[in-house]
Amino acid sequence: MDKTFEELVKLFNTNKFDKIEKDTQGIRFLKLRSISRKDTITEIANQNNLSIDKKKSDDIFKMVFEDSSITETLIDNYILEKYTIERDERKNNNDGAKEFISNLNNLKKEIINESIKNPNELKVWLYENQGEMRFDASNRFFLILVNETDLSQSWKLKRNIKFLREHINYHLDTLEDDLDRLKTKFYWKKDNETYHCKSDILFIKFRENN
Repeated sequence: MDKTFEELVKLFNTNKFDKIEKDTQGIRFLKLRSISRKDTITEIANQNNLSIDKKKSDDIFKMVFEDSSITETLIDNYILEKYTIERDERKNNNDGAKEFISNLNNLKKEIINESIKNPNELKVWLYENQGEMRFDASNRFFLILVNETDLSQSWKLKRNIKFLREHINYHLDTLEDDLDRLKTKFYWKKDNETYHCKSDILFIKFRENN
């Protein structure tokens, strides 16, 4: 049984898709419904020379649905073309996102390597940028955990107690008796005071086996 456009719309709005699919024009309706946005339904109408001047998208949808010159093959080809274009756009966007993430990770690694070469700058920065509520100028031992395989997973290294203990113990065992190296001076802008303390910093790197 061929239902009218209005009847199919009513079925669609009440989620009675099984009844739509059983109708002889149901699949055609659903295909066109999938491209019924103003821009797409207007485009397919224009491609088939329908007069759509100042018509609403729902009216254009109905015109395209009821126009027998717009065959199932034309509809299928149009949908395939749109799908292909959108797929390629998504791929390009994904490639761009991957490149951005790669560049960001490389920048992070450069910052980490620079901090390893100049640890005093990072120690001062950590003191000066601590939270106001937890401000403390006491001596500190900073641990910087770095997952070189995936920097975003670096925080998980704190779970590996054995791995951390081995590196910390080795660092402490080989620590030179040069206390001047531990001297740290930083400025706290909240109270306009300069503080002096002792601090050390250890970078612990981890690389996953492929």
